[in-house]
Amino acid sequence: MGGDLIYGYTSDTGLIRQEWQNFNRIVSELDAPYYLVVGNHDVWDEVSQQIYLEECGALYYSFDYRGCHFIVLDTEIPGQVNYITGEQLQWLKDDLQRHKDATHIFVFMHRPVWAYEDTPGRVWMHDIHPLLVKYGVDIVFSGHWHAYEIDYRDGIRYVITGGAGAPIGEYPEVGDFHHYLLCTVDGESVEIAVIKPGSIFDETIVKFEIASRFHGIRTQCISYPYIDLPLEAEHELTLIIDNPFTDTVAGTIRWQLEGFEGWQVAPIEQTFKLLPTTQQVFSFKVSPASLQAWYPTPIVEVLYPYAKDKQPIPIKREIRLIPSYDCERLSSPPIIDGKLEDWQAIHPIVLNKRYQVASRDSIKWIGPSDKSGKIYFGWDDTCLYLGAEVIDDIFCQPEHGVTLSRGDCIILAFDVGDDPRGVGKLDKFLTTYFFTMTEDGPTVYRRYATNQSKVCDVTEIVFTAKRVHTTEIYEAKLPWAALKLPWAALKEGFTPQPGEVIGLDIIFTDNDGKGREDWLQWTPGYMEKGELSYYGKLILR
Repeated sequence: MGGDLIYGYTSDTGLIRQEWQNFNRIVSELDAPYYLVVGNHDVWDEVSQQIYLEECGALYYSFDYRGCHFIVLDTEIPGQVNYITGEQLQWLKDDLQRHKDATHIFVFMHRPVWAYEDTPGRVWMHDIHPLLVKYGVDIVFSGHWHAYEIDYRDGIRYVITGGAGAPIGEYPEVGDFHHYLLCTVDGESVEIAVIKPGSIFDETIVKFEIASRFHGIRTQCISYPYIDLPLEAEHELTLIIDNPFTDTVAGTIRWQLEGFEGWQVAPIEQTFKLLPTTQQVFSFKVSPASLQAWYPTPIVEVLYPYAKDKQPIPIKREIRLIPSYDCERLSSPPIIDGKLEDWQAIHPIVLNKRYQVASRDSIKWIGPSDKSGKIYFGWDDTCLYLGAEVIDDIFCQPEHGVTLSRGDCIILAFDVGDDPRGVGKLDKFLTTYFFTMTEDGPTVYRRYATNQSKVCDVTEIVFTAKRVHTTEIYEAKLPWAALKLPWAALKEGFTPQPGEVIGLDIIFTDNDGKGREDWLQWTPGYMEKGELSYYGKLILR
C-alpha cells in the first residue's frame, strides 16, 4: 500500500490514533499479508511519526519473498521530506549490498521524487538512482500523484500509481484514472498489468515522457488571463502561448461565455500555429459584467496537441482578477505593541464582504460581526511590517503547528521571485505564515511549499497579539530574509526595492468551536484554488 492510509493532518492525537484503529480494523479482514509505505497523510510532523511507529512499526524496512527482495523507503521523515538521506541512505546502501544476489529487487516509496524537476529530483538522480542501477533494481513504485505513469531509466522501471481511490484529475489520456497494479513475477520476467474499472491494460498505457509533455503544456505553455483590479469598462487582456518543443504545434483558442451573464470577449475564437521554440501573444477585448465583478469569471479553452496522432487536450484558464496593495515605505518603524495608533495614516485591506467568504462545505458566515477585519502593511530596508484588526464573535484556536489554519488565525502567503503571470513555471519560493493566539500566547508558524511538515525557526519574527472582547489586534515585523526559502543559495534572503511586486494572499479563518467553518480571503488563490496565479500584488512604494 503506497501511503496516505489515513487522512491525518491534525494536532488531535486522539483523532490520529482513532484513524489508525479504523484503518487496522478494515485491513484486518484481508486474507493476504500487507506491507505499508509512509505517506504525507500518515506522517507530517514528529508527533504523527511517533504515533505511526507505535501503530504500524518501522518507517523503512525490507523483506524477502521467493528469491525477490522488497525495499520500502520513507519520503516523509520530518526535516528530510522528499529526500532519502542520513541514516536511511546508509541503511539503503547496506541493505542493497546484503541482498545484491536477489533474483529481483523492488523499491517502494510514497513520493515520486525522481520525477521532480527541482532540487529533490536532482538529488535523487545524483545520489540514489546510480545506487539502484549498481545493484540491479528492477522497479521503483511510488504513489502521491493521483495518476498512473511509467518511465524507463537505465534499465529501471519507475512507476507512479496513485489512483486507488483518491480524487482523480480530468485527463485519463495522461494517467488520470482510478486503477491498481497486478505484477506477475515468473523467473526472470516481471510484468505489470494496469487494472482499470472494467478493463486491463499493458504497463505502457501512459508513458512518463508523454505525461510530462502534457503536464508541461498545462503548467508552462499557456499563460493566465489577468485583469488588474479595479476593473475598467473595457480591458485589453493578453494570452501567451509558448511552444518549447522541436515540432510545430497548431491549435485553437476558444472562449466559453455561457453562464457568465454580461461578460463580452472579442474575438471569441482564434487559431494558432507555432514553429518550434517560438511563442505568440494574443490580445482580446474584455468587457466585464460589472465594475464590481468577482468570481466566477469567463474561461478560455486552448486546444493544444500533446502527442503525435493524439487528439488535442483542452487546457482551460479562468480569468484571474488581481487586487493590488500599495505598500508604503515607512520613515520610522511602528512599535510592535499590540496597538494600531502607528497605522492610522496607512490605508488597509478590508475583508468584510460576502463575496470574500469561502468554505469547504456550506458558508455559515452571517455578517461582519461574525468575522471581519482589516490589515495594514508597510516596509523599510530591513523589514516588512503589518498590523491587523479582526472582529470575531467567538475565538477558538485549539490547534498547533501545521494545523493552525483549522482554528482562528491570519494566514499570509508570500510569493517572492518570478512573477507567474507569463509563460513559465510558477514560483517555488512560496512562504506561508500563520499568526494566531494559542494557549501559549501569540504564536507564529511558518511553512514552505516544498516541505509542508517542516517546523521552521521563526524567532527572528517579532509578533504580538491582544484580544479585547470580540476584537483582536495583531502586529508583526518580518525581516526580509524571512520571505525566502532557507536554501544555501538563497541565504541572502530578499532585498527590497521600490516598485518590487510580491505575490500575496490573505486569509482570516473562522472557527467557532466546531472546527473551521469558513474563511475570508483576499483572493481565492491560497485556500480555495491552491494556485499562485490567483494571488494579489503587494507593491512596494
